[in-house]
Amino acid sequence: LLERRVPAAKISVIPNGVDVAAFQPQPPDRELREQWNGAGKFVCAYIGTIGMAHGLEVVLTAAQKLRDDGREDVQFWIVGDGAERARLQQQATEQRLDNITFTGMIPKSQVDRVLASCDACLVHLRGTELFGTVIPSKVFETMAMNVPIIMGVKGQAQDIVLNGQGGVPMTPDDADSLLECLDAVARDPMEYSRGRDYVARHFHRDELAARLLEIVAAIADGKPPHAPLKSEIVKTPAKAA
Repeated sequence: LLERRVPAAKISVIPNGVDVAAFQPQPPDRELREQWNGAGKFVCAYIGTIGMAHGLEVVLTAAQKLRDDGREDVQFWIVGDGAERARLQQQATEQRLDNITFTGMIPKSQVDRVLASCDACLVHLRGTELFGTVIPSKVFETMAMNVPIIMGVKGQAQDIVLNGQGGVPMTPDDADSLLECLDAVARDPMEYSRGRDYVARHFHRDELAARLLEIVAAIADGKPPHAPLKSEIVKTPAKAA
């Protein structure tokens, strides 16, 4: 809009956020971990659409590297469905990658249970310039539960995760980077499990809705809106893998 010469004063941005009451830290579900081959292992879960944009071949490559190194301490969960699921699942079967569990679709109401039961959550998009401009909504839900994020998306989304001490940055499409991030979280999980306070302060959905209402009311009353052009991201110290 700015490039099309829309005045900045006429633009207000309300980012996505999270219902912090619906996504709260909770104990892992031991039965679920057992069911999905995660008992006694470090579980890294990808939860969401399994499409071309998500580049989940990187998980298969990482799983292959772990198997070749004789490591049996990590289990990947790929939770969800999409255009690429059948192909990826078939490839994993052909490569005998038992360290990947494809769970299929789950109800939205069960996402918090899955998040609570994994040790880290992978958020990943292919490393194109376009995807550096998006903010996946799952980031806010995962941070609200204090689950460490392996952040394979660059741009503002990564800034949110790092500033909130909610995870580690991963180079998109890079299996070695994914494995380095897994080890970093496994060494010190509490260092990357502090996202809830940050999103509760800056991305609470109720407060964002109230800001939106204020903007609409101001415009209806003939007054200028008072929300900033860009969403506020408060900088705090963050550690990289």
